[in-house]
Amino acid sequence: MRPIRICGVSGFAGDSPELMIRNVEAGALDAVIGDSLAEFNTAIPKLIEGHPGYEANFMAAVKLALPSLAKHKVKVVSDGGSTNPRGAAEQIEAWIKEGGFDLKVAYVQGDDVLAGVNDALADGSLGHLDGWNDNVAHDNESQKSLDELRKHNLLAANAYLGSRGIATALREGADIVVCGRVADASLVVGLATWWHDWRDDNWDSLAAALVAGHLIECSGYGSGGNFSGFEDVRPVDNLIDIGMPIAEIAHDGTVIITKHQDLPGHIDRSVVACQLLYELQGSVYLNSDVTADLDDIAIDNDGPNRVRVTGIKGRPPPPTTKVACFYVAGFQTEYMISVTGSNAAAKAQLFRRQCDYRLEKAGIRNKLLLHAVQEYGRPVPNAASQFAGTCFLRVLIQAQTAELVAHTIRLHHTIGLEHFSGYASSLMTNPAAVVPRPFLGYYPGLWPQAKITQTATVNGKTISIQPPAITEPLRPVVSYDPKKPWQAGQNDVTVELGRIALARSGDKGGNINIGLFPRSDPQDPLGRPSQAHWEWLRDYMTLARMQELIGEDWREEYSLERVELPNLRAVHFVVYGILGRGVTSAPVLDNLGKGFADWIRSRHVQVPSELLGSSSKL
Repeated sequence: MRPIRICGVSGFAGDSPELMIRNVEAGALDAVIGDSLAEFNTAIPKLIEGHPGYEANFMAAVKLALPSLAKHKVKVVSDGGSTNPRGAAEQIEAWIKEGGFDLKVAYVQGDDVLAGVNDALADGSLGHLDGWNDNVAHDNESQKSLDELRKHNLLAANAYLGSRGIATALREGADIVVCGRVADASLVVGLATWWHDWRDDNWDSLAAALVAGHLIECSGYGSGGNFSGFEDVRPVDNLIDIGMPIAEIAHDGTVIITKHQDLPGHIDRSVVACQLLYELQGSVYLNSDVTADLDDIAIDNDGPNRVRVTGIKGRPPPPTTKVACFYVAGFQTEYMISVTGSNAAAKAQLFRRQCDYRLEKAGIRNKLLLHAVQEYGRPVPNAASQFAGTCFLRVLIQAQTAELVAHTIRLHHTIGLEHFSGYASSLMTNPAAVVPRPFLGYYPGLWPQAKITQTATVNGKTISIQPPAITEPLRPVVSYDPKKPWQAGQNDVTVELGRIALARSGDKGGNINIGLFPRSDPQDPLGRPSQAHWEWLRDYMTLARMQELIGEDWREEYSLERVELPNLRAVHFVVYGILGRGVTSAPVLDNLGKGFADWIRSRHVQVPSELLGSSSKL
């Protein structure tokens, strides 16, 4: 049987609805997947009166593409049903009937475990996603938020389903499968399982499909978006309006990542490696269907815009899955202040003192959940333009009530014309932008798969989906330093880490992960980095070094893990707790951790001089 060709046409709720039809019409495909849900999306409909529960862009994409889907016989699997997959399926069926298309729609349910989580909160059995990990300091903000969760009414609690409902619906003849909360990569696992008729214990193939799903689930990230080596892409027009990544998955689990040749984009070993390392939690990829062991994974160029992924091993999944719990934690607002001139730090300090004085005088300083004045950037010395001579303050205010947030903003207004010199603010020019709005508290928990009642409904027939028959307890998480940490030499020079290494980072709850690997050796036909560059990066990037590079942002309550992926020639770190409670509760501007890698790459490191000059950027 030939490989199945699956294209990832959505990586978040805001992806363009036109991506589906564009990629369906651009070349041969067997299926498209749409991942619309970030961690918080299942809570959003509960906050908006009259919200239909499903994702608007997913629905628009399907409606637009229906003629093409029917013509080319391309399957669709998506989590765009969010909190109302049944309603989404019924609407799509109405469009199909109206257009006279021969397409069958299914929907998968069972991720809503709100009632069960409330019971678990009452009896104390709800555990944190990282609670079993002995490498983690359990007093970080994310884990301590369980106490805060108990004080509020839960808004949403959704367990991450696996692929079994999807595969069942496809076997029943479904052409479009609408899901709620499903593990992102399980969209692909379900399609590959159906196509190849794999058994539930075909661990290696399932693990390969899981990794393939991870490589295309973020749409444009898999074909040139968010790529730290973008300056080396020629022509740069290939990154302007890119085609989406395609996974070709063979029966034996061999994976090729590619794209339609007539669409722009850029796929090579480095792009795919960046996406693999994104949002990982070490060398083991846990999922509701299978556990993927990445210790021996290899990624190599296999021709223009084709990359081969091998070395993936699988074993049974854990008995638990992730559950995303959200509650209304209070209200917040934020605004920006531009600070012009070379004495920006002194101006920020003056502004803080002016705020603190007013808050103390009004007696509300200790009633606020958060009052943060964050400094972003520094003006360029002797700037040739005012743009270059300006940096920013971000003011973030959180409180239990909207009234208290509004009161705080009124106090900020009273600073008035006492402000520092070089001040400009959206508070003055757009006061409507600071109206208090609810913000969500987030708690990532563990939930037994056996407690999930999952169903797949096709043509009015509802089928019960059983949890995995074989599971394996969670194993201790490995973390280790290199065998021979780097030693300084006489010929070392100081350069930005990005001169040597590419990287990508992302979030999972309150944690940031980052993977780094050396730039490709231009002489290597497979696109691999040189052995010398890999040995330097591996030995230089110790646990202590990462903490050193994090610098002033490091806190004692954070924890670090480090693993090596030797065939990939990559080092991967997880920084636990750095995003506070994570997602919608994170106090920093980069609340999804995407900018972390580029900051670390901008840090100065010591490199043997002989390693410079042996690649396009060195």
